[in-house]
Amino acid sequence: LTPLLTFQECPRRFYWQHRLGADPAWVPAGQKSPAERITTNYSLLLGDVFHRLIAAPQLKGGESGPAFADWFQGLRTDEQQAATVQLNTMYQNYLASPFLAKNGVQVENELPFVLALKGVIIKGIIDRVLFYPDGRLVVVDFKTNRHLPPAGKIRNRYYFQVYLYALALREIYGRLPSEAWIYFVQPDIQLPCPLTEKNLGATEEEIIKTVEYITTHDRPEDYPPGAN
Repeated sequence: LTPLLTFQECPRRFYWQHRLGADPAWVPAGQKSPAERITTNYSLLLGDVFHRLIAAPQLKGGESGPAFADWFQGLRTDEQQAATVQLNTMYQNYLASPFLAKNGVQVENELPFVLALKGVIIKGIIDRVLFYPDGRLVVVDFKTNRHLPPAGKIRNRYYFQVYLYALALREIYGRLPSEAWIYFVQPDIQLPCPLTEKNLGATEEEIIKTVEYITTHDRPEDYPPGAN
């Protein structure tokens, strides 16, 4: 799934990462020492720690900082402080959200899937699936962006991701989820994802179109930079 999302975000980045194997995780800052290198994976690390946090048993007192402070040791001091504040904000918002695991609700975190779609095999991991006693099945994709992205390419890519999750869950359980949500945890904004045949059909078409393009284009100039 990651290559598909990378292509949607930035075809040029897809080419460098998934065709040439380049790793953009670290970028040196001039002649600074290794300890002072500028980390470009700050957001990725913050998102990873948040997902680990919500998959673990609920913390007593609701404070996330002490429990996960060690995960931020690779960041600069100012980044560590900012990450701790952001993580606590996200955790408090999550605890007050309807997506918190509650008594009587079965939860699957980081649910792996394999989806076969018209000859295309897609592997991925779904953030969270909630199984309610009344039979409802709810899928949630957590986003740790500082702000809600404006309507456009970035937000559309997030919808695409959730619709793909819904297709995978239909394959696994024989039915679509009752609800699907994108939850932007920092600004505490929940976006519903309408699981209409139109949206799901468009997602299937986009997957096939993307795979066909990738398998028939090999030149660097075929992969332009992305645009929001």
